[in-house]
Amino acid sequence: MFLTGENPVADQEELVKFAAHKGAIQSYAHATIHVMLYALRYLHLLNRYPDPLQGTPLVKMAMKGLKRLQGGSVQKVAATPGLILEVFKELNLDNWDGLITALALTMMFVFLLRCREALRKGVDPDPEHACGWRT
Repeated sequence: MFLTGENPVADQEELVKFAAHKGAIQSYAHATIHVMLYALRYLHLLNRYPDPLQGTPLVKMAMKGLKRLQGGSVQKVAATPGLILEVFKELNLDNWDGLITALALTMMFVFLLRCREALRKGVDPDPEHACGWRT
């Protein structure tokens, strides 16, 4: 179903309902709905229909409201040298496991590795997640 642009008020209302339903009922994130709206816009333009997002202040207001309701994304805490030293204080460096943990943390911090890149579950490293290292 295309929004033909013959009734811009009804088209805008449809888009607001779409965004509200996706955000409130289906629990999609604001960014995901944003991508959906612009995919819809692309499909309309590709099929020579008018831009459904042009001149739609209510859609923009609904998206801003949805973003405000969902809150910000959960940010990870950046590792600092002080944080690494605090972890070292909790480790028993006389124990082999504590020493290996300290070594792994130091290596990961110095080389800016993520856990999945530095540690592995099996015998061989995962070629997709090991910074391109090959064995």
